[in-house]
Amino acid sequence: MNLTEWGKHREEAIKKLIRDLKNGKVDSEIASWLQKFNFKHEGIYTSSSCSGRVVVMYGKDLLDKKNSRMVCSCHRPEKCRRYLCPHALEASGLIKDEFIVWAALHPPIVHFITINEDMAEIIISCALSSGFTHSGMRRSRKLGYVIEVRAFDKLHLILPADCEVLLKLCDMLEVYKTRLNMFMKCVDEKLK
Repeated sequence: MNLTEWGKHREEAIKKLIRDLKNGKVDSEIASWLQKFNFKHEGIYTSSSCSGRVVVMYGKDLLDKKNSRMVCSCHRPEKCRRYLCPHALEASGLIKDEFIVWAALHPPIVHFITINEDMAEIIISCALSSGFTHSGMRRSRKLGYVIEVRAFDKLHLILPADCEVLLKLCDMLEVYKTRLNMFMKCVDEKLK
């Protein structure tokens, strides 16, 4: 791995983060942590990340994101509890032979690129101890160590569904937020 090339990748990633922060494209739940983290640590940077969310969508195919439409998206569990049921009910009016309407829980996901294996192992250790059991890393000749911190895959719930069932997605989102906070605290403490 060429350290100059790695530094250029890091610089570009931080410039993109700054642009995305200014344009409101970064998940507000973790935006300040991402900003502090990226400027604090020289041998590491983050890329696409999300603190987790619940969405209601409709389309012809559950797996075709490009041709699906979002009805609502909630990153905060308390907002999710207030808005999910009304929007899901509204969206259920779209149920016709050609559309599927669903609610989906998207667990948190954070991507890191580190210059060395020691940092990568610290991040993985914090991820696993915080309940992000599907986290992993791979070695890249160009980038160093690429780490993905995540839980299991998304959970989809085909609508119509009872409001009580939908609200369980919000409860699960809250659990993930707690785990994400534990993870961020662990990483901050161990990478001082």
